[in-house]
Amino acid sequence: MKKTTAIILLLTLLVGCSAFSDPSSPDPHTDNNTPTKMKVGLLLEGNIVDQTWESQAYKALRKIREQFNATVEFKEKVDTPQKKLIETERMAKQGFTLIIGNGRAFESSFNQLAPRYPSVKFVFFNGQPAGKNVTSYNFDPAHGYFTGMIAGLLTKTHKIGLIPGFANSKSISYFIKGAKDQDPRNEVYMEPVLSWDDKARAGKIADDMLKKGADILAPMGDGFNIEVTMRAWKAHAHVIGYISDSSFMARDTVLTSSLQNVYQIYLQIADDFAHNRLASGKFILNYKNGAESYAPFNPQVPAIVQEKVMRKISDYNNGRFKLPN
Repeated sequence: MKKTTAIILLLTLLVGCSAFSDPSSPDPHTDNNTPTKMKVGLLLEGNIVDQTWESQAYKALRKIREQFNATVEFKEKVDTPQKKLIETERMAKQGFTLIIGNGRAFESSFNQLAPRYPSVKFVFFNGQPAGKNVTSYNFDPAHGYFTGMIAGLLTKTHKIGLIPGFANSKSISYFIKGAKDQDPRNEVYMEPVLSWDDKARAGKIADDMLKKGADILAPMGDGFNIEVTMRAWKAHAHVIGYISDSSFMARDTVLTSSLQNVYQIYLQIADDFAHNRLASGKFILNYKNGAESYAPFNPQVPAIVQEKVMRKISDYNNGRFKLPN
């Protein structure tokens, strides 16, 4: 009974966590009770109906408008370098005080234009900021290890399919290590889509991996997460979802989902900006500060597996387990 209680407590703390603690340090001399009037622009490579990354950002923008009485605007399909420069500069010239690019793709345009608009705060994700008014929030790639660990513990064929957007993701090597650490017989098929939203190519890759005997697929791209999940469902295989809880699509197919709590992160960014404490520079988003987590596990996942994964994450948070750089 004590062991069961301990497992439930641990899962409550680590699974589905949505709290997000700001990694920046507020200036003690700042009057945090005097909010800055906000005009927030959001730039998206994809569209707001993708059910994951872009849609979370859009929902957060609507909440920012309501919560902070902010003027907001978003632009979809900003998907070429030229469009990124044009739309970023348009918003800066129109008086937007906070411009957020929903991904690393905005790194170059923001860093290039930031010096021309020192009164504007530019924020993007998973890149290197340059300038006193640029901030990058980077997700810890260690999530790849724990997702690989889950797949490695649950595969019955010892064949796992990993489908990232691009091959340069740091989480790929961690995923493979996580899977093989559970059983050296585990084999990981990895093929990038070379896009964040090419559903047709992702679907074909998924089908090929399933034909090779993969019984668990792990998509790592917000625009094709749904497509891969449905291919697994048709083949009676399993999926570990990505960014948002994918269980609404096929409850028996989805074992859990690796969550990036984009909605809460956006609200924290807006609150920091409104109270003049949004620091420039690079900050890490991870399990420890609640930016990353896992959705509730499928009932098919044994409690002993859930406990093992959650304890490993706890050890990682507390420094007792380290991953190679």
